[in-house]
Amino acid sequence: MTAMWHLRDGCGTSSALFIDRVLPYAPLITTDIAVAAVLIAMYSVLVQRSVARKRAAIDFFLKTEMDSGA
Repeated sequence: MTAMWHLRDGCGTSSALFIDRVLPYAPLITTDIAVAAVLIAMYSVLVQRSVARKRAAIDFFLKTEMDSGA
């Protein structure tokens, strides 16, 4: 498979070989990036849930502490 583009980088060498090598793996690279994004999103949701639970517990205890003096 020959490259359709004849790109040149700053050194004057052709990037066509690089494109020809990477192009067959593009679907795998895309899938890897998508899986990484899903894992990061899941981790973010879990951390946010943990922080929300801790904050709710602190708010509850502070509220009960403030209400008990009245």
